[in-house]
Amino acid sequence: VMISPPPQAFDKTSESEGKALRDALHEPRLRQEKLEALESQSEQLQRSQNELGALQARYLHLYNIAPVGYWSINGAGLVVHANLTVAALLGLGRSELVQQPITNFILPEDQNIFFLLRKKVIETGKPQFCELRFVNKGGTPFWAHMDATALPKQDSTPTLEIVLTDITQRKLADLALRDTNAYVEALIKFSNGPIVIWDSQLRITRFNHAFELLSGRTEAEVLGQSLELLVPTDHLEKTRALIQQTLTGELWNKVEIDIQHRDQSIRKFEWDSACLTAQDTSTIQSIMAQGQDVTDKKNAEEDVNRQVIKLHNSFLGTVELASNMSTIRDPYTAEHARRVSHIAVAISVDLGFTAHQQEGLRIAGYLHDIGKISVPSDILAKPGKITQVEYLLLQGHAQVGYELLKNVPFPWEAVAQVALQHHERMDGSGYPQGLKGEAITLNARIIAVADVVEAMSSHRPYRPALGIDAALAEIERGRGTQFDADVVDACLRLFRDKGYVIPSGSS
Repeated sequence: VMISPPPQAFDKTSESEGKALRDALHEPRLRQEKLEALESQSEQLQRSQNELGALQARYLHLYNIAPVGYWSINGAGLVVHANLTVAALLGLGRSELVQQPITNFILPEDQNIFFLLRKKVIETGKPQFCELRFVNKGGTPFWAHMDATALPKQDSTPTLEIVLTDITQRKLADLALRDTNAYVEALIKFSNGPIVIWDSQLRITRFNHAFELLSGRTEAEVLGQSLELLVPTDHLEKTRALIQQTLTGELWNKVEIDIQHRDQSIRKFEWDSACLTAQDTSTIQSIMAQGQDVTDKKNAEEDVNRQVIKLHNSFLGTVELASNMSTIRDPYTAEHARRVSHIAVAISVDLGFTAHQQEGLRIAGYLHDIGKISVPSDILAKPGKITQVEYLLLQGHAQVGYELLKNVPFPWEAVAQVALQHHERMDGSGYPQGLKGEAITLNARIIAVADVVEAMSSHRPYRPALGIDAALAEIERGRGTQFDADVVDACLRLFRDKGYVIPSGSS
């Protein structure tokens, strides 16, 4: 009988041998896995390095093409590095900048500005900025805005990181604006015309010397005061309304506003205004007005107007005298002329005549029969029917009237023509020239209608009055043939619709 070894001893030997065998079998695979892991890590590292390189290249590219200059200045004030923009601003290559003192490129008069900036940055540890002038390679200065930040070092003076921006154009614009403002200030101050500026609350903010003389008040007395301080009390309401218009952007153009002096005397002024708005918006910040003293001019105009009125009245008196001269020989003619004039002017109002045109027609009405002074008075006052020869003499009054008036310098057209044409008819049946239609002046066409209406409705030596109805019927029958249709229509409206009554007597 064979006896087997103990099971435990057999198991231990088998387990140890088995593990060794398994390790021997798995070792190549583990080695491969480690190799693969190392290769994967190497690839990731390479990708990271490539990405970092790309980022560095992109940073350098952006650093160099940035629209502002970047440079570093070490503790000794030397340029450590600079981008292409700095080099371009200075007109140099970057190699010409490195290890050069930054002050070599700053205008000598402005170097203290840099030193002060540098001191503040180092002492405070906070970013600082300034504006100063650099000089390029050609010797031309330019303005720059400098922002500086310190990179602290424990063992030495901090390095300054500087951002440089060319602000030459802005500076030039600022200088030009400053010069312009100074010029405007001088214009306002020394202008011969009074200038006042007020804000949106109607408070005076500027007041030039000419206005001081005008108002008798100093600038110090009126600044911050209401504009109403300068205006006569009885003009306040009108002035307030005009001022409110300017706050909406409406401008004054020869607006009349009186100014009251401290001694209560008043001067007449014409004003022009302008709105001053904020730079970034259309909001009105203040209004400036410049005035022109027109007191003497207005007084002179009033004197002239008074003289014109006097002359006009004298002229009308002369016309009245000429019209009345015929009264001595023929009382009917003078009264007839006045009444015809009244009717004609009333018709012209309906036709839309201006006041000046109405006045001219009134004078023409007064004088339309002035030629009758050449007609013997016994013919004019003859109670019976006149002969053919007498009728021809009577017709001649139109031409005589024209000859008397044609050289008189009336301020209206056609006064003499009315005397000549008031017996012409639209169909050519009138006298003395047999004119037709538009060849007859409008004033003569109006007088023709008024003449017939007055003559028929009034008493004459050779017949009694026929009445207004008969007169209106007569012009209505002749509408469009003998008489102008528009004039007839206006006359009919005047009497029938508006109840017009011919003035009696010398009214």
